[in-house]
Amino acid sequence: MNYSLYPIVVRMKYHSSLLKKYISVQENPEDIAKELTLKTCEIEEIIERKIADSIVIGYTTSCEKHPEADRLSVCTVNCGDKGEYQIICGGSNIAAGLYVPVALPGTYFAKADMTIEKRKMRGIESNGMICSKEELDILEDLDLHSIWDLKQDFDDISDADLGTPLGHKYPRLNSYVLDVDNKCLTNRPDLTGHFGAAIELHAIYHALDKATSLSYNKTPHWVETFATTNFLDVFAHAPQAKR
Repeated sequence: MNYSLYPIVVRMKYHSSLLKKYISVQENPEDIAKELTLKTCEIEEIIERKIADSIVIGYTTSCEKHPEADRLSVCTVNCGDKGEYQIICGGSNIAAGLYVPVALPGTYFAKADMTIEKRKMRGIESNGMICSKEELDILEDLDLHSIWDLKQDFDDISDADLGTPLGHKYPRLNSYVLDVDNKCLTNRPDLTGHFGAAIELHAIYHALDKATSLSYNKTPHWVETFATTNFLDVFAHAPQAKR
């Protein structure tokens, strides 16, 4: 088969966390996508991740093997002012002494169409769920995590955070991705990167007289910096890649 006949399609996706290096727009993703579609490029899909308020920071005070199941553990989890919960967990890395994300009873997971409820697992009551990254739709480092040991990623967690919604403690976990129709970018190579998209959003919201929607706007600073940057010098002094 001649694979040269099949073009490689590279999709452009604008990630809110990367855009925030330059600009932060205090509008919902649907409104941002609407403005980009009307004025710049068509947004085909919005992929949004929101950590529910019922997913809180907990601490495993005890962890014992389930007497009727080798791969399950019976954990006691302290969730601060939300209470203490007995949770059956199947994570291979679960142990006492971990700060973990806990989905309290009533938490709904749309992707799995599942609501966390009190139930018995092999005869022992489980009240909540200790979460992995994947269950929270955080897909990086999946090979390193079963249950998410929060201390591996955050060094500022303490007992004072127990019961705090994870998305409140770390707002950056709530994010969205705008999937762009690449045909719209044929004549706009400046939009094939997050800096170009940030410049475009800066222009759109100023034209709309809605600059107040830009709670964080470093694009003028970066434009000035890049205008006086000699990129040949930057490349000349960049470390050589190892072969």
